[in-house]
Amino acid sequence: MSTPVELATDEVVAHYRREGYAIIRGLLTDPELTRLREVFGELETMPNVVDRFAKRLVVTRNLWRTHPDLKPLVWTVGRVAARLLGQSGVRLVDDVALVKPSRHDGGDPTIWHQDAPNFPFDRRGFLTVWIAVNDVSLDQGPLTFVPRSHRLGLLGAVDGGGEEVGLEALLRPDDYAYIGNSLTTALSAGDASVHDGLMLHAAGPNLTDRPRLAWGVRFIPSATLYTGGAHRAFDNLGLKPFEPFDHPNFPLIE
Repeated sequence: MSTPVELATDEVVAHYRREGYAIIRGLLTDPELTRLREVFGELETMPNVVDRFAKRLVVTRNLWRTHPDLKPLVWTVGRVAARLLGQSGVRLVDDVALVKPSRHDGGDPTIWHQDAPNFPFDRRGFLTVWIAVNDVSLDQGPLTFVPRSHRLGLLGAVDGGGEEVGLEALLRPDDYAYIGNSLTTALSAGDASVHDGLMLHAAGPNLTDRPRLAWGVRFIPSATLYTGGAHRAFDNLGLKPFEPFDHPNFPLIE
């Protein structure tokens, strides 16, 4: 059986770097998924930072700190990220439980956005490994990507809890010559999609009676520098502008 890093084949790596996203099937094993589901079952009682983006998404951050037994799994995913980036090492930004409520509790679409504009990183390479904790069918709202949109650079920050934003609001007419048509892929439990921090992405509504459960693990290249921009995850940690993220909250994975 292939190891997680071996699943990031040359073809997967090339696709990721060209298109800005990739799909890796079977990244997590059944025992690993069982443990994640147990942790997700405890979310309402956990002291972690929680964000609620309208009726679209509930985000619980840094499960690896409250559940240290997840740390080896985070490190394994980090080595996959390093392989995709062609880096000898990456820094963990955070890991996040991403729960889109069922249709009865909202389950609204996630609006179009890039991740990178909200973070104080000085260079490209920020990526998210988005792992299906249970099967995610098309009617549950898996991620939708605009291939090659990561090559357009920063397109502006978007309020994840704000009003709907159409692609036309983020793109110029001449951008369409460089990007592909939007693409959505259903995932089985344990499958992962990986996307660049500059990738335009969204998610459809959850039309089912089940919450959509995903685990996101986010990384930056080890040489990334802190710009000093305001962000509650990085403020008041003693980080210095234009120096590395040398802090226990952002461990180096090699």
